[in-house]
Amino acid sequence: MNNHKSIGAFSLYFSFFILLLIAYIPSFQGDWHFDDLPNILENTPLHLTELAPQSLKRTFFAYPESEGTFLRPVSNLSFALNWFFHQDKVFGYHLVNFFIHFFTTVFLFKSCLLLLSSPKIKGRVHGNPFLIAALAALFWALNPVQTQAVTYIVQRMASLAAMFTIIGIWCYLKARRQQDDSIKKQFFYYAGLLFAFLLALGSKENAILLPASLVLIELFFFRETIKLSKQNIIIFTLGFLFILGFTILLKGPDVFHGIFASYSTRSFTPSQRVLTESRIVLFYLSLLFYPAPFRLSLIHEIQVSTSIFHPITTLFAVLSIGILVILPFFLHKRYPLLSFAILFFFLNHTVESTFLNLELIFEHRNYLPSFFLFLPTASLISTLIHQYRQQKKSIYFTLIGSTALLVLFLLLGTLIRNKVWLTEQSLWADSLKKAPNSTGPYINLGLYYLVQENNLQKAFRLSQLSLDKNSATPWKSRFWAYNNMGYIMKLIGNYDKALQFYDHALSESQDTPYGKYNAPLLLTKAQVLWLTGEKHKAMEIMSSLTVARPEQGKYLHQYGEMLIGMSKADEGITLLQQVLADSDMRSKEYRKSLLDFALVYAKLGFVEKSFFYINFTHDLGVPTVPSLLCLIEASILAKEEDKAAHAINQLLSKITWPEFIAILEEKSTNTPVLPLNYPLIQEYSKKWLTQLQIQ
Repeated sequence: MNNHKSIGAFSLYFSFFILLLIAYIPSFQGDWHFDDLPNILENTPLHLTELAPQSLKRTFFAYPESEGTFLRPVSNLSFALNWFFHQDKVFGYHLVNFFIHFFTTVFLFKSCLLLLSSPKIKGRVHGNPFLIAALAALFWALNPVQTQAVTYIVQRMASLAAMFTIIGIWCYLKARRQQDDSIKKQFFYYAGLLFAFLLALGSKENAILLPASLVLIELFFFRETIKLSKQNIIIFTLGFLFILGFTILLKGPDVFHGIFASYSTRSFTPSQRVLTESRIVLFYLSLLFYPAPFRLSLIHEIQVSTSIFHPITTLFAVLSIGILVILPFFLHKRYPLLSFAILFFFLNHTVESTFLNLELIFEHRNYLPSFFLFLPTASLISTLIHQYRQQKKSIYFTLIGSTALLVLFLLLGTLIRNKVWLTEQSLWADSLKKAPNSTGPYINLGLYYLVQENNLQKAFRLSQLSLDKNSATPWKSRFWAYNNMGYIMKLIGNYDKALQFYDHALSESQDTPYGKYNAPLLLTKAQVLWLTGEKHKAMEIMSSLTVARPEQGKYLHQYGEMLIGMSKADEGITLLQQVLADSDMRSKEYRKSLLDFALVYAKLGFVEKSFFYINFTHDLGVPTVPSLLCLIEASILAKEEDKAAHAINQLLSKITWPEFIAILEEKSTNTPVLPLNYPLIQEYSKKWLTQLQIQ
């Protein structure tokens, strides 16, 4: 008997795997998107180069929005291990996300099966429990809404928290089944529950509701009655105090003051957010039961509820949620699965869909709350199949066919949605079509055209159009729009306009918490000032940046270069030595610092040292335009014209002669901010060209 069960379970898991693989296989080549960049690609503490304990420990404090804080360490460690094996290649990250989704589906099935065999439910549900649990898990796993939590790489934080949560629920259910068996087995499963809970919390904070979810399971599946008894009141009170205490432990004693103070940068208040979320949560429900791809988007346009009567749908939403939350306490005896599913859904939305200062709406927030939402639907289908199996074959086969079609439609919807996630262009074009009055799609689609297509005109136009669109944080949207417009002006050589846009961007964020992110923009502004000849202003900015962010090698490096360029070689070399000591050998700052040393030693007459640093740079990576320019200058100063000529030939295989001349005249936007002697290289290059023409 047990062998038959094992074979049946294995066949089911294999079916889950194949169906999910078909639905998600397009996602394996999906691009990096949106928050993937700051959380993974630009989050250098996650970039593991060795599996040493100290390096692994550093990843626990790598959450970019709270640098140096022990936050989401499990998620961070998983990204770091991905980086160690795959660097910036997306396939490995998507593969891990897929398996997280698969294992979550398996444990959801196992948990549903245990719920259906619990004391209060066993014998009351008609139909095959195995079929009910399988359909409930499949309807959840293949739902197109889940693509945002699975395909969007950074949302591994949400899917990991959900996976460990469902494993914790399964451990609890297994422990409850062991009451008549050995204490050792109970202890084993309760220990597993605690471990899963800690891992879930280390993945994302919304997992803190696991204890409350277990209270809900205890009441609906193991208690004889659900009433406000003294025992139940004590359970609820202890659960609330536990969640409150753990929140304070994680975030500090002033957590609630900080939450409400942070709303100063929002276009809505805490009460307005709560009212708006009432409409959003009902919208989530509609998406889960009608997840047509044309309804799904990374960005949704939501009107903020300014009062319970504006818009009037807010009143209906609040009343509807009130009814949905109260009804289960009256209907739980007759409809226990439905009552539990509704309360579990709303309970697990309380962290992200109430008063916390988060973005208003994201589809991935449904991943965990929707776990048991399809259990009543699956039960109804199974009951009908069981009822008509012997009576009316036509209805029986219609039900079987309709269920298979439903699974097929869900699979196709997920497949279609995953294709939208393939590239930045497809994702943001889709978002722009569905949310044409929101700033996000314009800014991010503009970034795509700027970085990937080099279509500066289209990128500038999209950034410009974003300025009069809606945003929950208007100043932040304007900050990025002006920043991008300034960068485009820099690229085309219109430095005055670039500086104007940069100043606009800085003024938007100066008096906000986002001001701490101004450093990269100030660095770019300093580089533009240097190109316009305002070198003292550029150095003032860089001096301030190195004081404010001494741990950032790119600021120390840039300031060191500028000091050398202003004939302050001793001060510049000291900073560059610090960069070399603190940087990873594979980083850009490290290689650029080597080139700076090469130039300094060339000017001092230490030719061999100069060539050593340049060759070392080339050993770390292919020759670049800056490294070849350094080689040309060092070769000229060493009077080794053959080496200089060879370096020019290598350089002209990468750029054109007009581009080369523009760099030497310091008119190119690609001119390296290196302490190069451009007139010296220009004079030699013209001589080299003349000799080449004579030959």
